[in-house]
Amino acid sequence: MAADSGRNNALIIEIGRGVFITSLFFLSIALVPFLSAMLLIMIPLPIAFYFAKLGRSKGLFVLAFSLLVLGAAQQILSAQLSIAAFLILGGLGVIISEMFHRRLTLGWTITVAAVSGFAIMGIIILYSGIVNEKAPAEHIYFYVQAMVKENIRLYGELDLPQEQLQFLKDNAAAISRVLTNIFPALSLVGMAFVSLVNVLVLRTLLGLQGLPFPDYGDLTRWKANDHLIWCLIVSGAGLAVPMDAIRFPALNLLVICLFVYFLQGLAIAEFFFRKKKVPFLVRFLFYFLIMLQQYFMLFIIAAGIFDLWVDFRKISKSSQNLDHSS
Repeated sequence: MAADSGRNNALIIEIGRGVFITSLFFLSIALVPFLSAMLLIMIPLPIAFYFAKLGRSKGLFVLAFSLLVLGAAQQILSAQLSIAAFLILGGLGVIISEMFHRRLTLGWTITVAAVSGFAIMGIIILYSGIVNEKAPAEHIYFYVQAMVKENIRLYGELDLPQEQLQFLKDNAAAISRVLTNIFPALSLVGMAFVSLVNVLVLRTLLGLQGLPFPDYGDLTRWKANDHLIWCLIVSGAGLAVPMDAIRFPALNLLVICLFVYFLQGLAIAEFFFRKKKVPFLVRFLFYFLIMLQQYFMLFIIAAGIFDLWVDFRKISKSSQNLDHSS
């Protein structure tokens, strides 16, 4: 009896700790703009961690209570907090934990998590559109338009050349329309990226806690399915068709394909970093440069695409050698 009581007390303490840490994490992101910009994509992490550590029902309690605390803070402070974002990304944490539990491959984990997160977002957008009596496309357009205006304002604070800033202002409506048309692909890619980052960090946290986690093998040798190149070719050809009904779905497919090849390019870069034992600081600067100067992404994407023919990491050759030895 004493042992059971001790275990129950330890469990209650762990649940309380989970609620406190997750609520504090949520409030910090919601109320501190600097932290919001840096840590927004990490919202799924504490949820996925406590789902994996405490189980489904107790993990769900941590998520629900933390959202209640966030909602209470919104009412008390009269702050405009994006509860929907925390609901979407918190739900993504639940999905990631489920994928860990089922021991799926990394590819399937990211795919299922991204599609599930995209579905949750779609449901919330549909509900919000109904409540505000707006069509989903119109609702998305106003959201994207506000985001574009905010980015232009931030660019102005960064002393962007006046002619470039004026170009963005003059074409804000057109930019908003294009982003609205590719919103499905951008959302899906965003969910996939958030899922990938959280999966990799979660795997490390679970390992430090001595908890089980899937073995994804050597991720630097990951590559996309060779047949994906045909999706890239077809989507690229679709852009030449002067019909919006074909051009915009093709553009969405193209964005998704380029994102997959971007991930393959990153795997190639990390492969050579490890092979050459490049210092951590140099690797960090490399990834930071990619985020700072987005056109470097084009080189990473190109490496991922041409890897199909060049085989930078000699993966095909290694596979052949294994086949001959067996």
